[in-house]
Amino acid sequence: MKHNKKSVFITMILLLSIITNIMLMISGGGGVDKILIKLRLQTSDERTDWTLESWKHSLAGLNFDSDIVFFGDSLTSNGDWQLYFPEYNIVNLGLIGDNIQGMNSRIDMIEEVSPEKIFIMAGINSLANKNYKECLQDYEKMISDIQNLLPESSLYIQSVLPVSNEKENQYITNLNIDDFNHELKILAEKNEIIFIDMSRFFKEDCELKQTLTVDGIHINEDGYNVWSSCISQYVYESKSL
Repeated sequence: MKHNKKSVFITMILLLSIITNIMLMISGGGGVDKILIKLRLQTSDERTDWTLESWKHSLAGLNFDSDIVFFGDSLTSNGDWQLYFPEYNIVNLGLIGDNIQGMNSRIDMIEEVSPEKIFIMAGINSLANKNYKECLQDYEKMISDIQNLLPESSLYIQSVLPVSNEKENQYITNLNIDDFNHELKILAEKNEIIFIDMSRFFKEDCELKQTLTVDGIHINEDGYNVWSSCISQYVYESKSL
């Protein structure tokens, strides 16, 4: 009997220790991932974005057919596309801080809403960490994966917007952005995709127009009015939605 009581006591202590460690891992950030790593069910370089996974799961459960998807980073995310094109069912899949590689990892989100048209803007966050040739390789993979997954959808590549001179740095310059956009146009032609060059409508004196920006990178309401005007002909063009 004493032996059994001792075993129960030890078991309770072990359970308490496990629970305490779990709580510490969660409170220290990285919650579920830290637990999975600790239990050797996940390696440290396989961290899961649970917010993104929840977003994907929600899309999968909607059973919603969209007309148009806008796919990109914060510039796309901040746009109220439904306001500009109210007659269409629009899904905004812009994600703040996302880069081309990140977008590659969530292409399945587009499939969940089966759009007829996909407007892509990507590159500014990737150019901050890679040279534009590497970014182009990632971009080409994204196009290929989307076309394979959604062969009936029409793709539109939108040029990367310029930045204010004060936002230029070692990696992001308006000259680099121009070079990248030139290569994107070639990539679009190679894949028989429409390239929409919007940068000239946003540029003044070789930089992003001060009247169209809130911080030298992101754009204001006037900027989105320009953007929507640049793409309207492609939104409304012949393919019936």
